[in-house]
Amino acid sequence: MNTLERLIMSVLTYLNAGGYYKTAEEIQNAINVTSLDLYKRLRGNLAQYAPGRPTTAVYPELTTASSDAVAELYRVLPVTNLQGNVFTIDGGEREVDLVMSFEVRYSPDGPLRAVNIVPDNQYLQMLNNPVIRPRESRPLGRMAGLLQVEVSPLPVSAQARVLTLPAPVSFSFVDTGEVYPEIVMTADIDWTADKLDNLVYGTVQSLGFNLSNGVLVQSGNAMNDKIL
Repeated sequence: MNTLERLIMSVLTYLNAGGYYKTAEEIQNAINVTSLDLYKRLRGNLAQYAPGRPTTAVYPELTTASSDAVAELYRVLPVTNLQGNVFTIDGGEREVDLVMSFEVRYSPDGPLRAVNIVPDNQYLQMLNNPVIRPRESRPLGRMAGLLQVEVSPLPVSAQARVLTLPAPVSFSFVDTGEVYPEIVMTADIDWTADKLDNLVYGTVQSLGFNLSNGVLVQSGNAMNDKIL
């Protein structure tokens, strides 16, 4: 079984043991709520992130651990639209949450150069600096919009490293007359098996299932903290 199947079966086991019944849609919604909550907790404070600097200056080890924990949601996206010096990032079916870095090439086979993305006022100052102007060896950029980057000098191609929101899962149940239904999945979960305990406990909580066993409550709290 993959991660989503194991998650669903674990949740059904808890529900059956407690005498609860939930539909596939209710469980699906609870998983999606839990998945987004887990992502936000592992991602940490948005103020800690900036393009090219995905760690906080105060506690870099914490944000580095967070970055590793959400590795399933990193994507490298090509630039799909170019208008002047402004590149537009297209996440496709994925919803981009953060632009972590932007890289460019100045020849088709040339090396990728990381763009130094700075605030708007610094960009204008550095762009017009007669002594240290942007050049191909140290390209300069600014965020021209949520998913737009202005770069100088103009490259021939570019790509963005981004962090996306977890995609919603989708599945249904087919009654087999047995204790557990057949699971028909149409959209899988992004998370890998190391997040399973967190997802199980969070989903059970989202469903409003009361874990009366104190040992289960304690172990669930421990699960919720063990990734970081």
